[in-house]
Amino acid sequence: MKLSGLKSYLSKPSRAVIASLILTAMAVLLMFVFKPVFPEKTAIYAPQSPVGSLDVGPGESITVKFKSFTVFDSLSVSLFPDSPSMTYDAKVNKLDDEDYVLTMTNTGDDVLKVMLEAPKIYGAIEQQEGGGTVDIAVYKKGSPGSNIFAFVTLFTALFVFFTSFAYLTDNLTPSKFYLIGAVTLGLGVYPILFPAWCSHDADAHFQAAYRFSNFLLGKGGGWTARQCDVDFFRGSWKNFVFEGGYRPDPSNEMYLPTVLNNKMFVSADKTAMVTSDGGDYAYMVFYSIFNYLPLSAGMALGRLINLSPMYMIHLARYIQGALFVFLTWRAIKRVKSENVQYLLTFVSLFPMSLAYLTAFSYDGAVLTYVICGIAMLFCFAEDEEFWKKGNIIESLIWFFLIGSVKGGAYVIMIPMVFMLLRKPLKDKKNLLPVLFTVAAFTGLVFSDVLLKPRGEELFQLKGGADFYETSFAYKHPFSYLVMCVSTLFAFSGEIITDSAGRSEGWNEAVIPGIIIVLMIAGMYLAVFASKKVMKVTKTQAVSFILACVLLLLCAPAMLLKDTPLDYSLIMGVQGRYFRPMVPLVVMLFAGLAELIAKKLEKKSIEQISSKAGIIKGTGLILFAATSVASVIAMLSLYLGR
Repeated sequence: MKLSGLKSYLSKPSRAVIASLILTAMAVLLMFVFKPVFPEKTAIYAPQSPVGSLDVGPGESITVKFKSFTVFDSLSVSLFPDSPSMTYDAKVNKLDDEDYVLTMTNTGDDVLKVMLEAPKIYGAIEQQEGGGTVDIAVYKKGSPGSNIFAFVTLFTALFVFFTSFAYLTDNLTPSKFYLIGAVTLGLGVYPILFPAWCSHDADAHFQAAYRFSNFLLGKGGGWTARQCDVDFFRGSWKNFVFEGGYRPDPSNEMYLPTVLNNKMFVSADKTAMVTSDGGDYAYMVFYSIFNYLPLSAGMALGRLINLSPMYMIHLARYIQGALFVFLTWRAIKRVKSENVQYLLTFVSLFPMSLAYLTAFSYDGAVLTYVICGIAMLFCFAEDEEFWKKGNIIESLIWFFLIGSVKGGAYVIMIPMVFMLLRKPLKDKKNLLPVLFTVAAFTGLVFSDVLLKPRGEELFQLKGGADFYETSFAYKHPFSYLVMCVSTLFAFSGEIITDSAGRSEGWNEAVIPGIIIVLMIAGMYLAVFASKKVMKVTKTQAVSFILACVLLLLCAPAMLLKDTPLDYSLIMGVQGRYFRPMVPLVVMLFAGLAELIAKKLEKKSIEQISSKAGIIKGTGLILFAATSVASVIAMLSLYLGR
């Protein structure tokens, strides 16, 4: 039975519900097939470089006091690798709600050398005779994996059911598809899979957002915080996540701070303002409040009602996510052309986009503001009635924000506004792209000049003694051009797949490249086969190409400061930097496909048009299926380690 025939047969809601339930059951079954084996024990602490040592003779004991995340039980101490020549006795005693003492007794006949790694309770025990080094770690029996798996499976099942039902009843519009995916996956799956500390540079963004929450609460812009938040950041975030011997990507260990810090409110004695660790991230003063406003507002609200650090973080993340979902949904809904609607929808539903929707990062704000700005441009281009004062003012705000976030890096995409140019050039409406350009650069000047600390140079422009500086790009343009182009070609595959989300967390490749390629293919099929199409004019094509070229050439320049002088390629180039230009690239390819179609015989064009529904349906199904496959790939890796 053909796809269109199946939809017709299942057009009645009752039949569509049954089919949707079957598809949902299949998806859930697939998730259980790839369900990882959860570890029997999850390490609370793991070894790292020792900083001190102590000899423990036969029959002697040592005790080490340490802070726990919260009251937890079923602690055990494991010795690995298991050595029959090494014997010891260890137990953990709880002193109060926060303090524990680990006691280790040498029950063997040889002197042991215990190398302590303060302030932690793990270490490496070395036999003085016989050689060999073994490590100990404190474990919690079991893992949080089963709970994580259950919630992720639930939200993924909801995504499959509602998407299937809307599609089978011919109600799956681009805006509805986005809303279903953003709510079930973006606000459901991804915040669970990715704790706050599992986003790139999240520790620095947390401190920056917290500083602005101080400002919103009238407590100044200094690096101070509640005592409970300082304790949480130092103990659960900094000491455990960054100094605990793990990579800060999702794993059973990385879920522990969330699971173990489940107290909702804190007592008044824990809310006194003290000096925080934010001073270690003083360079974050170069980023404006517009990067973090939803996060900072959520943190301020959480602090007002005395939420615990973990619940304050959750509230901030969901306030940001809900706001960005609403703004993106509104932008998609306002565009008239179906191909542009689908394009903005798919880009906003990429795994990378969903991961940053609720992350402590400026990337969520960057994509949302760029998507809203692009949507407004297309609205002006395709609808003469859209040229109203209110819409112009709103667009000026979006372009001001584009210039204000991420150090104003995306003003280099400003040539896209000239898609609105028309003949003759004296037409008053040609002032609009000029106004948008002025708004973007006003945002840049406001954030990077007026708000910049006096006497300070932007840290993005600096380079160490043995590293390039950003000035190399304009002082040696030809050498930089060769270096830049070589880098883009060398990492082209990674850049393309990473722009959609092959690498997540702290740039860990987790989603197979073939899944991302199929996802991009699904996006292109649906955009290409859309019915109400906005055609790309020559002026628009030139403006899109210029914006993309500028981004490709200028974005790597900001990474020169991290590139050693003896390197021929620029270090640290990531696909997420180029995600905002994806809509422009796809529109260019769609325009190219249209030119090719015009050269085909009329009969061939009619055959393609007659199958447009099937092509678009295939694209939607492919994108939805690969979205589920991406979740399964992440679950299998994260919960199995």
